Parts: sequence; structure tokens; C-alpha cells
Amino acid sequence: MEAQNFHHKLQILLEAIIGCKTSYKTRQSHDYFQYDRRAYHRIAAFNGVIEPQLDGRLHWHIMLYSSVLSPELLEKVAAATSKSLQCQIGTMLDSITCTTVPCNIHQWYNEILSSVKHGSKRPRGADIKVPDASSNYEDLIFVGMKKSILSNMHGHGFCCEKGKRGKYMCRLVFKRGLHTSETCPLLIVLFRSENIAKKQHADVRAYPMDEDTIAMLNAPNNALIGQFLHQHPMGPIIWEQTRYKQDVYYCENNIITTNIVGCANNSSPITSTTSGEAAEEYLSEYMVKEKASLKQVVPSLLAALDQIIAHPSRAEDTGSTI
Repeated sequence: MEAQNFHHKLQILLEAIIGCKTSYKTRQSHDYFQYDRRAYHRIAAFNGVIEPQLDGRLHWHIMLYSSVLSPELLEKVAAATSKSLQCQIGTMLDSITCTTVPCNIHQWYNEILSSVKHGSKRPRGADIKVPDASSNYEDLIFVGMKKSILSNMHGHGFCCEKGKRGKYMCRLVFKRGLHTSETCPLLIVLFRSENIAKKQHADVRAYPMDEDTIAMLNAPNNALIGQFLHQHPMGPIIWEQTRYKQDVYYCENNIITTNIVGCANNSSPITSTTSGEAAEEYLSEYMVKEKASLKQVVPSLLAALDQIIAHPSRAEDTGSTI
């Protein structure tokens, strides 16, 4: 009985945070990519830690584990010959993470910046009213893009500085790579001439997956000749989303999340097992920074849930879509 009670409370917590369900049910849709879609599609699990900033604000590092597209599956599909499957996955990635906004949003953003007087603050994304998603989903996305460009388009300022590095270069945002084609897996190759200075950046070039690289990745290992690992291509293979020149300083985000939180956020997909392991190692460092031991987190969350259930919200919009 105690285990069932814990599972019930955990499900309430997951529904409140990311809208996912821990129970399985019969699939009713022919397209699993669209089945029971939410902001981040179907979520199997999540892991995260809240980091308090020096000024009192809370900063959340969170990793969502997809039950539809895992990094292992994305690696395999990147080397697949099915272009239709790659296009379907590219469309799904674009629905989760927004990396570029239309020209009319940029025009609206530039007009906002030009109308702000010197010394005054520009409008905040949190001040824009979010429409009802159930009646006008297109406007919901349109408003989300407006809110995201106000909060996620980086302009260099005092917050770029932190430590020695921040004195000379921005520590927050770097220029994103341009990719004007549809979202697809690319082969990244690093070129560096032997005659250039050491401090000069190497030349990074991206290429679509060619037949030779695909054949090499799909070829089985031949243990009889001492081959126990796959051959390495010329560089890493990553899924690259569409990004135009005007969006090089636009921090990728989830539009639905931006509508909900109304502040700067960064939703980046992890498309390989290596980068996934690196992100988990990064999160683990944050989880051991706190003085309280990790085992105290579960009873704290359960106590918080009891408090929420015993004293429900009395706000006017309680239970609504917002």
C-alpha cells in the first residue's frame, strides 16, 4: 500500500512539472511520434537539480529522457538510408526545440528595440498575455516566439562577465552554427592548417552524410581480422537544426515552456550517447554541491506534495490550461 501511495504522489509530481505519465496504456494512434504529444513528447524519466543564484533567483538544470527518441536510436537513424524516417525525426526535433523564428518576428523585435528610449527597460516576455491553447494553438506558438525572442535573443552586457574569461569574451552565449537546410544529420569535419598560428580558430565544415560514411557505420565488425570497434568517420555526426544568419545569437528553446515560465530558458536536444553521458556527468556535479544529502530530497518532495494537496490553490486560473 505504501508503494502504491508513493507511485501515486510521484505521478502527480510528474504531471505537474512536465505533464508526463508513468503508466503505460494501449496505443491508439498509428503514428507513435504524435501519440500523446506534450511539450517534449513522451517522457520516460527526468533528472534535475535547482541551483540558487547569488541574487536569490532559482536556476534549474534538468535532463528529460525521451521514450520516443533516445540518443542511441538517433545515432542509428543518422546512419540509416531511409530519408523519410530522417525527415520525420527532423520534424519532431523542430517541434521540441525552436532554433529560428520568422522574419516578421524579427521585424517586430527590431521595432521594439528602436522604440525603447535610452536608460529605460525594454518590454518583458512575461508581460505578453498567452492565448488559450485549446482554442487558438497557432496564436499560442506565435506569442511564444515573441516571448522567446525577447528573453532568448542575447545582447552582450554586464552579465557576460564572470572570471577572467568573461572579461574578454561572452561566457553565456556563443554564435550558433548556420544551417539553412532542413534538420538532418551532418558530418562535422575540423580543418587546421599547419602554417597558421596556434591561437587562430580551426575551420569547421559540415557535410551531409555520404554513402561511404553510411556504409562504414552500418558495416559489422570483423573479429577474425582483429576488428572489435567500428571505424571512425572523419568527424562527429550530429543532428543539426535549421538556423539562419539572423538567429546566430538566438538561444534555442521550447516554445510551450517559454509560454509557461516567461523567462530565458534553453532546451537543447541530445542526439548522441557520448553527449548524453557528458550531460549526466555535468548534472551530477551540481547534485553533490548541496550540503543536504540526496536521500533527503524524496521525503522533502513528498512532504511538499502533502502540503499542496491539503492546501490547494485559490487562484482564479486554477485548473485552467494556463
